[in-house]
Amino acid sequence: MDITERIKDLCKKRGWTYYKLSNVSGIPHSSLNAMLNRDGDPSIKNLMKICKGLDITLSEFFSGMETPADDVEEIISIWNSLGKEEKQFAKVYMYGLACRVSK
Repeated sequence: MDITERIKDLCKKRGWTYYKLSNVSGIPHSSLNAMLNRDGDPSIKNLMKICKGLDITLSEFFSGMETPADDVEEIISIWNSLGKEEKQFAKVYMYGLACRVSK
């Protein structure tokens, strides 16, 4: 489950619309709707507002999410097999991906 799916799930469990979440979080409805349906994961600032509106902590938000343990183990295994230069290249690549995703 990703972050936006977790937010949707929490709204569903509470019987809340995105409009209700918008009101309690202080995020404009159009921004929240775009975030959840098109733009991808919210910024940490907006995630904190959402958690405050849901009356949960960030820790509680993430504790309810499934973790992709198998993927993480595979990535660590691959990482451990890389040399120093390859690890540097991999980090630069991951930073590039992260910047692309956060836009």
